[in-house]
Amino acid sequence: MAEDIFLQYLLDVFITGIGAFVAVFIAFWFTRRQMFHPALQHIQSEYRAPEMLDALSQLWKLHDDTARDLGLTNRNNGRQITDEEKTELETEIMHRFETIYNQEELLLDRLSINIVNASTRRNINRNPGTLVDAMRIRDDAARLTFDNKRRLVSHFFLHLEVLLKNKILSKKQIRRTFPSSAETIRSISIPLEKKLVDIICNKRPWISDTVRQTRKRVTEKRLGFIADVMDGNPWDLKKIIFGIVIFVIVFILLFMGIFYYELNLKESASMLIGGAIGAFLGVLLEVVVFHRE
Repeated sequence: MAEDIFLQYLLDVFITGIGAFVAVFIAFWFTRRQMFHPALQHIQSEYRAPEMLDALSQLWKLHDDTARDLGLTNRNNGRQITDEEKTELETEIMHRFETIYNQEELLLDRLSINIVNASTRRNINRNPGTLVDAMRIRDDAARLTFDNKRRLVSHFFLHLEVLLKNKILSKKQIRRTFPSSAETIRSISIPLEKKLVDIICNKRPWISDTVRQTRKRVTEKRLGFIADVMDGNPWDLKKIIFGIVIFVIVFILLFMGIFYYELNLKESASMLIGGAIGAFLGVLLEVVVFHRE
């Protein structure tokens, strides 16, 4: 009798733990589901915007012009370039980006000087609109720079990485929505971001080489991760492992339910078997309904 009471106590504790886990999981899951559609709608709108189209066009123009000038194949032609040619192309792209970056920086510096000159009291009293015009001209120029287009594209992909790491979007959803963006990340965004780190660190000599290499490695890792997701294997190893774990839990619950039923603990057996059925239906709901999106 005492053993039956103890077993019943253990069963109650076990079922309470399972119930708490399921409740937390459901709360997390449906919270994430509520965040999914607004996030997906936002990034799709951002990706379809004319500014993004222009930015991607300018980045690929730099890539294709550089490849043509080096005598390499264009991305629209058939021949695949070798690893040595890829390295040469990447190096030249980074060199040209540095030249463009420095030219744009000089231009923005001159426009900033115009703002300073226009902000003097005498100029403001003489022509109040001069300061506003100077600020608008500089803002428009900054918006049209190649560096701003680079930043727009790279930060968009980094935003996708944040959404993925925080479970707002799944790998399958990103793979379906952006099936051809991995090439842009690997061929253009990663080289430009690495070169930007060099440019900034060269202007700030107090930044150590260790920090420089760390920044490069982190940026390349984050962008490379999202690129791997976009053209990766559709089978998600984590989901496969999760499915196996759920299957094992269902099997254990069924086995314990049958065992308790043989001991004439029918109430406990029904709770265990009900838990197994609930877990199975939850997985079925995920596969049949949610996984389609």
